[in-house]
Amino acid sequence: MLKSILIQSPAKFYEAVPWFYKEAQKFGFWDKYYIVTDFDGPYNLGDNCVVKKLKKDKQFSSNMLEALPEVKEDIFFVCCEDHILMPGNEEGAWQKCFNFVCDNKDVGFLRLTNNGHVELTSVEFFAPMKRGYQYYISLQPGIWRKEYFRKTLKSGEDAWKFETKGAKRSQKIKGMYSYCVQETIFHRTNFFKSGKYYRHKFAEYAIKNGFELGKRKVHHKGKLYSFKEYAKIFAKKN
Repeated sequence: MLKSILIQSPAKFYEAVPWFYKEAQKFGFWDKYYIVTDFDGPYNLGDNCVVKKLKKDKQFSSNMLEALPEVKEDIFFVCCEDHILMPGNEEGAWQKCFNFVCDNKDVGFLRLTNNGHVELTSVEFFAPMKRGYQYYISLQPGIWRKEYFRKTLKSGEDAWKFETKGAKRSQKIKGMYSYCVQETIFHRTNFFKSGKYYRHKFAEYAIKNGFELGKRKVHHKGKLYSFKEYAKIFAKKN
């Protein structure tokens, strides 16, 4: 089975997608990328990408529902468009997670991060979440079974409603469950802060890796800097 990932991005956030793709390609794990967006292009992506072009952004859930018919695989990864991969990801660990979902038909969602607060029912590495857990499903990076993902989505809902109301819907789905790893597998930094600024940790990663970023400000300790200004500050600290 091909290892694929599905992400959605409103046009105003699309600038993160090519960087996501570039860093993910370095890791070399995914065979195929599905992107749903209302951005007009150019997309600056490779031949292993399928872009579902929307006439307009319809909020997270509607966007994903429109994209699902394009996804050929029954099991795929989902994450936010600004989750840029960082060092620390291990192909063997990722493959182990993918195999677990493929081999266990009751896994609807496998969360690949663990902040120590996830409510689990066992100490096994792949542990079921407690059925009543508030974030029984979430937009934390994870692996989804298509049927489970589809049933958690409701047209018109934004990402926050997907996580809250979708979690309640997922708890009622029979025969499939949400799981979580005992320790984080998916290591990333976030491109945006509140959808408005470059997150300072990403800006530092960009500086180290020679990224050319746009005009958004870098938010750090309550202050805003241009990317060039922050690069100078970072250089002095290091």
